[in-house]
Parts: sequence; C-alpha cells; structure tokens
Amino acid sequence: MNWEKTASKTAKVSAIVAGVVVGLAVLFVVLFQLRPVRELILSSALTVAQRSLPGRLTVEASAWPAPGTLEFDGVLWTDGPDTLAAAECLRVSADLLALFRRDVHVEELVIRDARADIPALAHLFETEAGADDGDKDDSGDRKFPRDGALRGVPSIAVDRVEIDAPRLRVSETVDLRGIVIRGGLNVLHGTAPGLHLDEVELAEGVSGSSIDSLRMLIDLTQFTVQGAAMIESPHHPPLYLVCSSTPDHTFEIRLTRDHDCAPPETVGIVIEGRVEMDGHQLQSIDFTLQLQTPGSEELQRIPALERVLAKPLERLAPLDGVGGLVRGRVALRPSFSADVTVDLFRTSWLDTTHVTASYRDETLSIETLQITVPGLDLSARGRIPPSGGTPPGGSASATIRLIDAEQLARIVPDVTVPEGLSVELTIDADGIVDARETVVRLRGSARLGEYALDTLDVDAHIMRRGDQPHTVDLTAAVVGGELGEQSPVVLRTLAE
Repeated sequence: MNWEKTASKTAKVSAIVAGVVVGLAVLFVVLFQLRPVRELILSSALTVAQRSLPGRLTVEASAWPAPGTLEFDGVLWTDGPDTLAAAECLRVSADLLALFRRDVHVEELVIRDARADIPALAHLFETEAGADDGDKDDSGDRKFPRDGALRGVPSIAVDRVEIDAPRLRVSETVDLRGIVIRGGLNVLHGTAPGLHLDEVELAEGVSGSSIDSLRMLIDLTQFTVQGAAMIESPHHPPLYLVCSSTPDHTFEIRLTRDHDCAPPETVGIVIEGRVEMDGHQLQSIDFTLQLQTPGSEELQRIPALERVLAKPLERLAPLDGVGGLVRGRVALRPSFSADVTVDLFRTSWLDTTHVTASYRDETLSIETLQITVPGLDLSARGRIPPSGGTPPGGSASATIRLIDAEQLARIVPDVTVPEGLSVELTIDADGIVDARETVVRLRGSARLGEYALDTLDVDAHIMRRGDQPHTVDLTAAVVGGELGEQSPVVLRTLAE
C-alpha cells in the first residue's frame, strides 16, 4: 500500500537524519578532544574579544591543554596610554558538565602578577552597562546560571582561587599593593553554601597599613564566622583581629593591641552582640562595644586622623587615652531606627561622659549629653528633624558651668582665663531647622572675685522671609549686685 511505502521512506529518511546528527555530535566531541582544534577555536574567540572590547587587548600566549582548562600568558588590556588590567598568568579550570545543569563550577582559578585600575574599568563600562540593562531578561525558568544556594545569588562555585596582585587601584586616591588571596567559594544550587579564606595578605594598604595571615571560614547556611588576622602599620604597634559567631546569631569582634587582653587593659575595640534574622534578611543588631583609645600624641601620628585631630589637639596638653562602653540597638526593618548609650571611663582629664541618643523617623534625639572635665561641666539635649521635613522645627538646650578656671587651664594651657572666674550659662533654642522663626533664650550669671553678675537674660527672635534679610528682635536684661540695678536693653536689627 502507498501509505506503507511512504512510512517506510519516512522512517529511512529519519534514520539517516538521526545518524547524521549523531555523527556530527560524535565528530564534534572527537574533534574537541584534539588540542589543535581547541586552540583554533580559542584563537578565533580571542580575535572576537579583541574586536569587541573597548581599548586594546593583547595576549602573548594562549593554550587550551584540556577541554575544561584555559591558560593565558602576558595578558594586557590598555586604553590609550593607561593600563586597565594586566596579568602575567591566568589559568582557569572548570567542570564542563556543570554547564548542562546551568551551574558555573570553577575547579581552579589562578591569577599571578595581576594589576588593575578599577575606577578606570568602571568608567569605561558604565555607559555600555546602562545600555544593556533594558535588554536583559532573566525571569524565565531556564536562565543561566540558575539560582544558587542563596536567594538572589547565581549557582556558582570556585573550589580553589589564588590571586597574586602587586598593585590594585581601588579609587582615585587609594592603591593596594602586595595582595595575596587563597581561598574558595561555594553557592551551588542544592549545596551548603560557604566561603573560606585560607590566606589573605596586604603588603601596603590605606596609610601604609598591612594585613598579615588573615584566615577566615564563613558558613553561609548558619551564618557563622571564624577568623583571625594581624594588622600592621608604620605609625603604631600591630593590632590583632579575631572574629567569631555562633548559629544562634551571637558574635564577637576583637581588634586589640594585646592578643590576650580586652579594653580598658589594652588599646583596642571589642564588640559583642546578637543579630536578629528573618530568613536571609537582617532585621536588627543588639551590641555592646568596649573601647580604649591611644593617647592624643599617638593619635596625631596616624595619617588617617592627622588632618582631623591635629588642629583641635595642638592647643591642648598631652591627654591620656579614653576608654568606655557603648550599648545600643540598630533596627533595619520595617524602618531604620537606633538607640545608643555611651559612658566613658574617668581619666586624669575627664571626670564624666554620659550620652543617650536615638534616631527614629529621620529625627535625631539627644536625650542626655553630660560631659564633666576638671573645672568645666556641660549638659545638653536636643531634637533635630530632617531638613525639609514637615513640620520644620527642632530644639536644643545646653548648660555650661565654668567652675574652676585654674583646673581647666591645665588641659588648655594656651587659653588665659582670669583666676577665680566662675560662669553659669543656659541656652535654649527652638526652630533650629527650616523654621520661619528661631527663638533663642540665654540665661546666665558670672562671678570674678568681688564682682558679680547675678542675672543675664537675653531673648532673640530671628525671622526668616525667603531671600529677604533676617529680622532679629533682641531683648537683654542685666542684673548685677555690685554692678548695679536692672538694665533692660531692647534692639531690633536687620541681619543680611
């Protein structure tokens, strides 16, 4: 019958087509096993990359010694006279079968004598990256690579990575030198995620600091960390870093000068606390921080602090280091908020420091600020809403008491204060942020020997009218026992 002949012919043609497809697949696999064929493919791929990448890419030698292994020597990527990236040797070994599972599994990644200019690379690609964002659609079920062991992280693993980078430019002003990294990463789909750093070294970082013998093991399933390192600097003795955490989300971070002691017995910081998690999302952190700083003379020798501290400290006598305790809670969800309490220990120049503050709804509130040094006492409180907030406002109040000028002069020797002078001054202000009217009230008294100023009252109203000059209404009243009777003064001024 005709349909039997047609079916027979169709079967024969299908068999021939299947045979051709299988034969081509076998031929491809066989040819792919031949190194000359692989390196011909690699040469073509490099030619395409050199034409496609911005700048100029040169490779002195390349090889494809095994199906899953690529080797490159003398890699140089330039943009005009600038070197974007370079490496003496780049070697990648991967599990090709993992690609069929939509995983990226790198068995070995070795980069030797690497140099890179990260700001230049970011600037070069930012335009192209912006143009490509609208073309990407990874929402399908067959996206590559597929989702890994952590939400939002692709399924990748690097069993062994070795990076040796003599120079890495990370910003316009920061160069890192002598970087060595040995470790691995695993976030493959269906596995227990983890990160291990077997060795991290930094010969020269910010302000000449260096990192030696950093080792860290991170379990990304239970969010536990174990690590240690030594941080050296030419400007101060070495610091020892130790960090650890447990499956119940408690943690400890120690950065101290003495490996076996904690502040205030040694210079350093110890942070202990607990984090609250909702799945993989961080909800809040409760913490206690102990600290002990070096003295003022040593702080001024640290380049990162020199510009900030040099001028404030140059007029002061040498000061001992400060130790203290900071307790607090930071919540990230549903909205950011924080509560902090600070207590500093007594020193030869500091009697009391106590601060309680909070941040909620973009408003900073200082409930208590109490600082007492020999001869001087300061207490303050305040509320600072966000600029541009509704309604505008904000308030602050401070009281300053100069008790003994002679004791204060020991801390600030360049300041000349008459002997026997005592002053008490209270300042209250409302409407300090974006308000049409700011009200400032000043109340005070002073005494110098037999002379006394019993009462000083000053009220100021500052009116703002857009670009017009500010109007200031000032009322002052002075009452002095030996200085005379009450003397009210009323002023109205225009201040540009």
